[in-house]
Amino acid sequence: MYKKIAALVPVVALAGYLPTYARQVTLVDSGELITASTLLGVAHPPGFPLYVLLGHIFSKLPLGSIAARLAFMSTFWAATASGVVTLLVLEILSLLKPIKTQKKKAFTLPQQVDVTVATAAGILFASSATLWYYAAVAEVYTLNSALVAVILWLIFRWRRTNLLGTPDDKLLLFAAAFYGLGLAVHHVTLILLLPAILVLVWKTNKRLFFGKKLAWICLSSLAGLAVYLYLPLAAARNPIINWGDPSSWERFYWHISGKQYQVNLFSTDADFLSREIRFFLGLISNEITPVGLVLGCYGFYLLYLRERTIFWSLLSAVIFNLLYAFNYEIAEDKDAYYLTTSLVLAISCPIAARHVYELSSKQRQVIVIAAFCLLPAVSFYLHYQRSDKSKYMIAVDLVENVMKPIGRGGLLLTADWQFYSPYLYLRHIEGFRTDATVIDVNLVRRSWYVYGYLTKEYPEMMQYCKQEVDAYMGELWSFEHDQPYDANSISKKFVAVINAFIRYHMESSRPVFSTIPMEPGVGSSLNWVPQGLVLRLYEDRIYRPEEVKVGLQLRGLTDGTVYLDDTARKKVLPFYASMFANCGIYLSLGKRYEEALEMLKQSVNLNPKLDKAYEVIGDIHREKGNKQEAAAAYRMALAINPDNKGAKDGLSRLID
Repeated sequence: MYKKIAALVPVVALAGYLPTYARQVTLVDSGELITASTLLGVAHPPGFPLYVLLGHIFSKLPLGSIAARLAFMSTFWAATASGVVTLLVLEILSLLKPIKTQKKKAFTLPQQVDVTVATAAGILFASSATLWYYAAVAEVYTLNSALVAVILWLIFRWRRTNLLGTPDDKLLLFAAAFYGLGLAVHHVTLILLLPAILVLVWKTNKRLFFGKKLAWICLSSLAGLAVYLYLPLAAARNPIINWGDPSSWERFYWHISGKQYQVNLFSTDADFLSREIRFFLGLISNEITPVGLVLGCYGFYLLYLRERTIFWSLLSAVIFNLLYAFNYEIAEDKDAYYLTTSLVLAISCPIAARHVYELSSKQRQVIVIAAFCLLPAVSFYLHYQRSDKSKYMIAVDLVENVMKPIGRGGLLLTADWQFYSPYLYLRHIEGFRTDATVIDVNLVRRSWYVYGYLTKEYPEMMQYCKQEVDAYMGELWSFEHDQPYDANSISKKFVAVINAFIRYHMESSRPVFSTIPMEPGVGSSLNWVPQGLVLRLYEDRIYRPEEVKVGLQLRGLTDGTVYLDDTARKKVLPFYASMFANCGIYLSLGKRYEEALEMLKQSVNLNPKLDKAYEVIGDIHREKGNKQEAAAAYRMALAINPDNKGAKDGLSRLID
């Protein structure tokens, strides 16, 4: 019976998820992951081969856009994870020792109670803030969570068969195979889970570590891990998305080890650690509601009292999860790195609920169970808006807005991954603006991108710039191979390559544009004129105020129709605000004050903490003789940034 109930949990979760998953590409890595999966390429380190292969299968579903299909895959695996969590909780509850009580036990149906609280725990995990958020977008984390849950369920089930005297070691072999597969999705999570697994296996059957079965377990894990062979095989085909080009053993190792990201590990200071701990506490308090957090902590304490082996195993999982996450600095999706801790909390909650049930009088037992079953509904209600990505068009609008001024055959230089990742999807999957040359200047620092993507996508440009590219790549080789290198020389030759790209397009009378910020020295002799969200580069010094205004579409960004996630709030909104401010500053240079004020007001509406915009508003009002308005704007700029010299000088001029 309980298996049927557990099978119902993912159906319930899926019903809740379906209205919320993204119908179009979203921010961060989604665009790149969708493109790599659809075209069977190589994604960013460590390559996520299992995700890419499964994503390719899901990309064939007749379900809206390809972006929607990959977002649905996240939905599917999150729902699967919730069902497995239900089975996992049932295994843990069956292993708990009975509590000692002086009270006469009331008549209960323990199996029904366990099934009920386990089912509620599965749905509670499904509705948890972080899992549901990633269930709505194309990302690797829900597949990873499903695999973690499966591994733990198989090992706990294996432990129960051992305690019953009927050990079923096939379960451990399956767990090892899934562990290998998990390493082919998000290997850091699985490596950090290994101490918890070892504790559980050691406490259950130490002899496994000294017998022939250990070799079979390792072989089973290697069988799952063999999915990584996809990476060199895919790289040999030279796909358009061939991140790191892991076609050689050296590059293969660099890729799966995430060499380019290792600089972010244990490079944190005390201030970062303090901010990260505060972030985690805020995140975890909301993860399964504050009530769920209390129940989860209490349930974890009960594990210590009633089943020490499980307690130490799960505690190991939490400790290693937190130690890594607290010491790894990453720009986005940091909340996903705490999913293991969220999972432990979710499976601890029903332990607390059943304990309270066991200690309650017969009349109160129904209330206890009903209250716990209500918790997932509360969590669902609280997290629905945040997780609803069905109308999320912020990434699509960002790409279209940026590309709007770009003339046919034009060049766009960008360092903005929030633009470039969805652009990759729109260009290579939906055929959007394939006429343009769009270059991520940050990726130009990687040889695979220069000799791979750029050479394949823009061969004529690369042939024209061959001299600069070869000179640069010769020195970049030393950097990539950890050989002695001259950082200044690499930087100069890097700038020379970007300027060669600009020169190639200008000599063929094609427009050149850039987003901000850009590497110092790039186009330094050119006239940078703001046009919407980009700056156009001209060889002359003509003032062109008529080019500044470009109609933009801001669906969901300012109208409150979608929840603004951290990336949209902290990166996309400030980007729009900065460009509106640049347009306003440019217009003010030609004394077009009313138009400038309009742009600057849009800027501060998007980002009220942009002190530079208030400074220029003050300058405009001072020029117009509006001393009161000027003083108010300067004071606002100084309230945001007390070191704003322009606002200080402007205010002192008013006083003088």
